Amino acid sequence: MKKILTIILFVFISLCVHSEWNTFDSTDLLSEKKSTYIYTEAIDYTGELTEKPKLAIKIEETENLKISIMVMFDDYIGNNYYIVSNVKVDYVPVKYKFDQEDIIKSKWVGSTNGKTIFQSKIHSIVEPSTMVFLTKLCDYNTFVIEVLDYRGVKYTSKFDLTVLDKKLQDFGMLRSYFEDIKKKDKESKTKWTLISGFIYGVSALGCLIYYMFFIINNI
Repeated sequence: MKKILTIILFVFISLCVHSEWNTFDSTDLLSEKKSTYIYTEAIDYTGELTEKPKLAIKIEETENLKISIMVMFDDYIGNNYYIVSNVKVDYVPVKYKFDQEDIIKSKWVGSTNGKTIFQSKIHSIVEPSTMVFLTKLCDYNTFVIEVLDYRGVKYTSKFDLTVLDKKLQDFGMLRSYFEDIKKKDKESKTKWTLISGFIYGVSALGCLIYYMFFIINNI
Protein backbone atom coordinates (compact mmCIF):
# COMPACT_ATOMS: atom_id res chain seq x y z
CA MET A 1 0.00 0.00 0.00
CA LYS A 2 2.83 2.39 0.89
CA LYS A 3 4.51 1.67 -2.46
CA ILE A 4 1.30 2.51 -4.34
CA LEU A 5 0.92 5.79 -2.42
CA THR A 6 4.56 6.64 -3.13
CA ILE A 7 4.07 6.03 -6.88
CA ILE A 8 0.89 8.16 -6.92
CA LEU A 9 2.68 10.96 -5.06
CA PHE A 10 5.61 10.82 -7.49
CA VAL A 11 3.29 11.04 -10.51
CA PHE A 12 1.41 13.93 -8.91
CA ILE A 13 4.63 15.86 -8.24
CA SER A 14 5.85 15.19 -11.79
CA LEU A 15 2.64 16.63 -13.20
CA CYS A 16 2.87 19.67 -10.96
CA VAL A 17 6.26 20.79 -12.24
CA HIS A 18 4.86 21.37 -15.72
CA SER A 19 4.23 25.07 -15.94
CA GLU A 20 1.25 26.92 -17.28
CA TRP A 21 1.69 29.44 -20.09
CA ASN A 22 -0.51 32.51 -19.73
CA THR A 23 -1.29 35.32 -22.18
CA PHE A 24 -2.29 38.94 -21.95
CA ASP A 25 -2.74 41.66 -24.56
CA SER A 26 -1.46 45.22 -24.53
CA THR A 27 -2.45 47.99 -26.97
CA ASP A 28 -0.29 51.03 -27.69
CA LEU A 29 -2.45 54.12 -27.21
CA LEU A 30 -0.68 56.09 -29.93
CA SER A 31 -0.27 53.54 -32.74
CA GLU A 32 -3.21 51.36 -31.58
CA LYS A 33 -1.12 48.29 -32.39
CA LYS A 34 -1.66 45.25 -30.22
CA SER A 35 1.05 43.15 -28.59
CA THR A 36 0.50 39.73 -27.06
CA TYR A 37 2.62 38.42 -24.20
CA ILE A 38 2.99 34.70 -23.53
CA TYR A 39 4.69 33.97 -20.22
CA THR A 40 5.37 31.31 -17.61
CA GLU A 41 6.84 31.32 -14.12
CA ALA A 42 10.03 29.46 -13.21
CA ILE A 43 9.48 25.94 -11.87
CA ASP A 44 12.64 26.32 -9.80
CA TYR A 45 15.12 29.09 -9.01
CA THR A 46 18.00 30.02 -6.73
CA GLY A 47 18.84 33.41 -5.27
CA GLU A 48 17.05 35.74 -2.90
CA LEU A 49 14.25 36.99 -5.13
CA THR A 50 10.92 38.52 -4.14
CA GLU A 51 8.91 36.58 -6.75
CA LYS A 52 9.49 33.77 -9.24
CA PRO A 53 11.19 34.98 -12.44
CA LYS A 54 9.08 34.83 -15.61
CA LEU A 55 10.07 33.79 -19.13
CA ALA A 56 8.04 35.82 -21.62
CA ILE A 57 7.58 36.04 -25.39
CA LYS A 58 6.21 39.26 -26.88
CA ILE A 59 4.50 39.09 -30.27
CA GLU A 60 3.89 42.47 -31.90
CA GLU A 61 1.38 43.21 -34.63
CA THR A 62 3.49 44.71 -37.43
CA GLU A 63 3.82 44.22 -41.18
CA ASN A 64 6.71 41.91 -40.42
CA LEU A 65 6.59 39.46 -37.54
CA LYS A 66 8.33 41.02 -34.52
CA ILE A 67 9.26 38.83 -31.56
CA SER A 68 10.98 39.67 -28.28
CA ILE A 69 12.10 37.07 -25.72
CA MET A 70 12.78 38.15 -22.16
CA VAL A 71 13.20 37.04 -18.56
CA MET A 72 11.44 39.30 -16.08
CA PHE A 73 12.24 39.83 -12.40
CA ASP A 74 10.48 41.70 -9.61
CA ASP A 75 13.91 42.58 -8.23
CA TYR A 76 16.53 44.96 -9.59
CA ILE A 77 19.12 43.20 -11.75
CA GLY A 78 20.76 46.24 -13.32
CA ASN A 79 23.46 46.19 -15.97
CA ASN A 80 27.17 45.55 -16.35
CA TYR A 81 29.07 47.45 -19.03
CA TYR A 82 32.12 47.51 -21.25
CA ILE A 83 33.80 50.35 -23.13
CA VAL A 84 34.02 50.49 -26.95
CA SER A 85 35.68 53.57 -28.51
CA ASN A 86 35.13 55.50 -25.29
CA VAL A 87 31.43 54.60 -25.35
CA LYS A 88 29.83 52.81 -22.40
CA VAL A 89 27.81 49.77 -23.54
CA ASP A 90 25.42 48.17 -21.05
CA TYR A 91 24.74 44.43 -20.99
CA VAL A 92 23.73 41.60 -18.67
CA PRO A 93 26.01 38.51 -18.47
CA VAL A 94 24.11 35.23 -18.76
CA LYS A 95 24.72 31.51 -19.03
CA TYR A 96 22.00 29.18 -20.23
CA LYS A 97 21.27 25.72 -21.57
CA PHE A 98 18.45 23.71 -23.13
CA ASP A 99 17.77 20.33 -21.49
CA GLN A 100 21.17 18.61 -21.07
CA GLU A 101 22.89 20.47 -23.90
CA ASP A 102 26.14 22.41 -23.46
CA ILE A 103 26.08 25.62 -21.42
CA ILE A 104 26.20 28.78 -23.55
CA LYS A 105 27.84 31.93 -22.20
CA SER A 106 26.40 35.13 -23.63
CA LYS A 107 25.40 38.77 -23.07
CA TRP A 108 21.79 39.93 -23.12
CA VAL A 109 20.31 43.43 -23.08
CA GLY A 110 18.94 44.91 -19.86
CA SER A 111 15.79 47.04 -19.62
CA THR A 112 15.82 50.68 -18.54
CA ASN A 113 14.24 49.79 -15.19
CA GLY A 114 16.82 47.05 -14.57
CA LYS A 115 14.25 44.30 -13.97
CA THR A 116 14.03 42.62 -17.36
CA ILE A 117 16.66 41.10 -19.67
CA PHE A 118 16.14 40.61 -23.41
CA GLN A 119 17.61 37.89 -25.57
CA SER A 120 19.72 39.59 -28.24
CA LYS A 121 22.73 38.87 -30.44
CA ILE A 122 23.94 42.47 -30.27
CA HIS A 123 26.71 41.76 -27.75
CA SER A 124 27.59 38.13 -28.56
CA ILE A 125 28.57 36.30 -31.76
CA VAL A 126 27.46 32.96 -30.26
CA GLU A 127 23.92 34.19 -29.66
CA PRO A 128 21.38 33.10 -32.32
CA SER A 129 18.72 35.38 -33.80
CA THR A 130 15.54 35.80 -31.77
CA MET A 131 13.47 33.64 -34.13
CA VAL A 132 16.02 30.82 -34.11
CA PHE A 133 16.13 31.08 -30.30
CA LEU A 134 12.34 30.78 -30.23
CA THR A 135 12.45 27.58 -32.29
CA LYS A 136 14.88 26.18 -29.71
CA LEU A 137 12.46 27.03 -26.91
CA CYS A 138 9.84 25.01 -28.79
CA ASP A 139 12.15 22.06 -29.52
CA TYR A 140 13.33 21.42 -25.94
CA ASN A 141 11.64 20.59 -22.63
CA THR A 142 13.53 22.83 -20.21
CA PHE A 143 15.46 26.09 -20.28
CA VAL A 144 17.83 27.08 -17.46
CA ILE A 145 19.39 30.53 -17.30
CA GLU A 146 21.90 32.05 -14.86
CA VAL A 147 21.94 35.84 -14.61
CA LEU A 148 24.60 38.02 -12.99
CA ASP A 149 23.26 41.25 -11.51
CA TYR A 150 25.16 44.54 -11.28
CA ARG A 151 26.87 43.36 -8.05
CA GLY A 152 27.95 40.03 -9.52
CA VAL A 153 25.27 38.07 -7.61
CA LYS A 154 23.96 34.99 -9.45
CA TYR A 155 20.29 34.18 -10.01
CA THR A 156 19.44 30.89 -11.71
CA SER A 157 15.98 30.04 -13.04
CA LYS A 158 14.55 26.90 -14.63
CA PHE A 159 11.57 27.00 -16.98
CA ASP A 160 9.37 24.22 -18.33
CA LEU A 161 8.87 24.39 -22.11
CA THR A 162 6.85 21.23 -22.77
CA VAL A 163 3.58 22.91 -23.81
CA LEU A 164 4.98 26.08 -25.39
CA ASP A 165 4.87 24.67 -28.92
CA LYS A 166 1.12 23.95 -28.59
CA LYS A 167 0.53 27.38 -27.07
CA LEU A 168 2.11 29.08 -30.08
CA GLN A 169 -0.12 27.16 -32.49
CA ASP A 170 -2.70 29.92 -32.00
CA PHE A 171 -0.45 32.26 -33.97
CA GLY A 172 -0.62 31.28 -37.63
CA MET A 173 2.30 33.48 -38.69
CA LEU A 174 4.56 31.80 -36.14
CA ARG A 175 3.49 28.32 -37.19
CA SER A 176 4.27 29.10 -40.83
CA TYR A 177 7.65 30.52 -39.85
CA PHE A 178 8.56 27.43 -37.79
CA GLU A 179 7.64 25.16 -40.68
CA ASP A 180 9.83 27.25 -43.01
CA ILE A 181 12.75 27.17 -40.54
CA LYS A 182 12.52 23.38 -40.15
CA LYS A 183 12.31 22.96 -43.94
CA LYS A 184 15.44 25.08 -44.46
CA ASP A 185 17.24 23.22 -41.68
CA LYS A 186 16.38 19.88 -43.29
CA GLU A 187 17.55 21.13 -46.69
CA SER A 188 20.79 22.42 -45.14
CA LYS A 189 21.46 19.04 -43.47
CA THR A 190 20.72 17.20 -46.72
CA LYS A 191 23.06 19.52 -48.65
CA TRP A 192 25.83 19.03 -46.08
CA THR A 193 25.36 15.23 -46.22
CA LEU A 194 25.75 15.30 -49.99
CA ILE A 195 28.83 17.53 -49.79
CA SER A 196 30.38 15.30 -47.10
CA GLY A 197 29.65 12.21 -49.20
CA PHE A 198 31.27 13.82 -52.26
CA ILE A 199 34.38 14.83 -50.29
CA TYR A 200 34.64 11.33 -48.81
CA GLY A 201 34.27 9.77 -52.29
CA VAL A 202 36.98 12.01 -53.80
CA SER A 203 39.31 11.23 -50.88
CA ALA A 204 38.72 7.49 -51.24
CA LEU A 205 39.34 7.68 -55.01
CA GLY A 206 42.57 9.63 -54.42
CA CYS A 207 43.78 7.01 -51.94
CA LEU A 208 42.91 4.22 -54.39
CA ILE A 209 44.84 5.91 -57.26
CA TYR A 210 47.85 6.52 -54.99
CA TYR A 211 47.80 2.87 -53.86
CA MET A 212 47.64 1.64 -57.49
CA PHE A 213 50.64 3.82 -58.49
CA PHE A 214 52.53 2.55 -55.45
CA ILE A 215 51.92 -1.07 -56.46
CA ILE A 216 52.84 -0.43 -60.12
CA ASN A 217 56.10 1.32 -59.16
CA ASN A 218 57.09 -1.53 -56.89
CA ILE A 219 56.44 -4.41 -59.33
